[in-house]
Amino acid sequence: MIEVTESAKFPLYAEAIRNLHELKESGILLAIDDFGVENASIMDLLSIPSNFIKIDSCFINCSLSNYHIESQKKDILLKVVEMIKMLDKKIIMEGVEWEWQYELAKEVEAD
Repeated sequence: MIEVTESAKFPLYAEAIRNLHELKESGILLAIDDFGVENASIMDLLSIPSNFIKIDSCFINCSLSNYHIESQKKDILLKVVEMIKMLDKKIIMEGVEWEWQYELAKEVEAD
């Protein structure tokens, strides 16, 4: 699997996208890494060929001491997962180390 960070801005964007399409077509799995912490746009998700979107651990490592922030992050996470599934991509949740994190990943139906 080749991972492309969402913040990676290619100097030769069109050529890089073409090369990524060729890699994917040859059977190599591609993932957009650290989604949600930099500045990826919806157009990046549509144009960068990928099999997986790796959602950054900041979404799963919510502040347990601040329920309001945790609740907001969970709501955003649910919408991000919904959007990724609409794009027919698999979802990898980064930072799942504890049972409560695993339960949250299951709740939002991450792959």
